[in-house]
Amino acid sequence: MSLFEYALLRVVPRVERGEFINAGVVLYCQDAKFLDARVHLDPERLRALD
Repeated sequence: MSLFEYALLRVVPRVERGEFINAGVVLYCQDAKFLDARVHLDPERLRALD
């Protein structure tokens, strides 16, 4: 069985407010020689953070 690792991509407009939106994910597996990313940004949620 292969080990897959991931990292979340976040939009953080102002760190001091502690607000963020998960915007995507990066998936990696060295054994399978696999690297991919998916990103989705919801314009309404982005505007709500400003």
